[in-house]
Amino acid sequence: MSDPNGATVGFEMIVPTLVAEAEQLGIIKRQGESILGKLGNMRKLKLQKMKGYKINRNVTMAFSAEMAGMDGRDMLEVENLLESNGSVAHSPSASAYFALCVNEGDVSTLQYLHAVVARDGGAPNLMPFDIYEKAWVLWNLSLYPNWDKETTTLFVPYLDYIKSAWNAGKGVGFSVNYTLPDGDDTIIAYDVLHHFGYKPIFEPVLSFEEKDHFRCYDLEVGLSPSVNIHALMALHHAGYKVNHPKTQMVLMFLEASKISDSYWIDKWHSSPYYTRPFA
Repeated sequence: MSDPNGATVGFEMIVPTLVAEAEQLGIIKRQGESILGKLGNMRKLKLQKMKGYKINRNVTMAFSAEMAGMDGRDMLEVENLLESNGSVAHSPSASAYFALCVNEGDVSTLQYLHAVVARDGGAPNLMPFDIYEKAWVLWNLSLYPNWDKETTTLFVPYLDYIKSAWNAGKGVGFSVNYTLPDGDDTIIAYDVLHHFGYKPIFEPVLSFEEKDHFRCYDLEVGLSPSVNIHALMALHHAGYKVNHPKTQMVLMFLEASKISDSYWIDKWHSSPYYTRPFA
């Protein structure tokens, strides 16, 4: 609880479910107001944002669908949960839960799992993430100013891939086959395409604008300074001046979220150095 950025994605959703099951089985004692018990309050806060809705492929909580456990399956919109590749939000763990506890033996989900699980039984936490992988590698390469023409020619197939996935209304997500777009991948993809002369329209970036910051996902609880640092960069490249209201909004957000007037803690990385080089 003292270092929430040290937790893995969906930690506050999944751990309370596991704790409740362990309590019922008598494996651990009732947690009450302990750290594990307090995580349940964070879970409730997230679930409150879902009031009146079901968990499906159009919300980020699908990625942590296993947090529904054995007794919360009524939270799931089962018929609208799977992605086109048979996964639940490209998450092997959520997909395994679906094939074991929700729609036992689902053929498409088992095919997905067989494709992503290694022979030794290991699996990534997310698979595939093709847009993220290509866009972020190219973005880091774009920070070097002196690539020769022969080298930049090698970038073209990957740039074309990102461009083909660019949705004029929504931007992109971490994969072409993942339902949800997000602010960070959209901003990075925009900046990469812009840098290498593809001239994407800017409106998808602005679709993630809130009244005082840029969001990464809808319904998110924790805000991300790094997303806003990237948004500031994209605004600059799109021609927005320092005194423009949108630029000023981001600058004020970053100033307000700075710690000890020197660094930021971000939910997407455990190290403050993640945001520092581009501040």
